[in-house]
Amino acid sequence: LSFYRALSRNPITAWPMAAYTEPLIRLAGRGILPDVLFVTDPALLRRIFVDAVGLYDKGEVVRRRLRPALGDGLLIAALPGWRPQRRIVAPLFQARRVETMLPAMADIASAAAERLQGLPPGSVVDMHAVLSDLTYRVIAATAFSSEGVRDPAAFSQAIAAYFDTLGRVDAASFLN
Repeated sequence: LSFYRALSRNPITAWPMAAYTEPLIRLAGRGILPDVLFVTDPALLRRIFVDAVGLYDKGEVVRRRLRPALGDGLLIAALPGWRPQRRIVAPLFQARRVETMLPAMADIASAAAERLQGLPPGSVVDMHAVLSDLTYRVIAATAFSSEGVRDPAAFSQAIAAYFDTLGRVDAASFLN
């Protein structure tokens, strides 16, 4: 029960330290949870996400939780539909295209750093919230249009609210 409690409160604390320090570990499933693989080795990650991507699938639990927000888009598509979507967006992630996004990314990161530097010494900061907000602001500025999203803060809050509630993949997700 303590494992499930930790998993629902803060999933990072539920897993053993080896999940964050070893290149590859497999944890046997617990109760309703299936076996879990943790991969941190750069070469293995390249194999999974680049070289042999067609062999790996996010799984139905992730799709079920994220489909209401993401549809059957690239991030959660099942393997048969994933490859055509991947080919369509691949040009957006070529080095020369990403380079055009760097100034916006740098500006957004600098603004976040300034906000953090403006906090009183000793402040406690929820870095998950800070980094999620940073990520959503970058997405809003670079992925949607040349003008970005009109209200990046509202966009960030809406996405965070979704993922903190309906979109969260946790132990309860396996119970549907």
